[in-house]
Amino acid sequence: MAEMRTNTEKKTKSLVETDAETGQTSLRIPVPDKQTVRNLLDIVGKLYSLNSLSSQPLSNREGSTGGEVFNL
Repeated sequence: MAEMRTNTEKKTKSLVETDAETGQTSLRIPVPDKQTVRNLLDIVGKLYSLNSLSSQPLSNREGSTGGEVFNL
């Protein structure tokens, strides 16, 4: 258990940095290129919108009249 904790601490130190001037902590994740980050953020945004849409009652959704019937 102590070895796992040590490995976690090492990984955390390699991914987290603190700005010396502001004290702000940030997460540093190595990525192949900027396009990879764009693609990832696009996917996360789409998942977020799907999740926020699915959590709304049907009557609150855009374009809904509140009386729709959906066959699944």
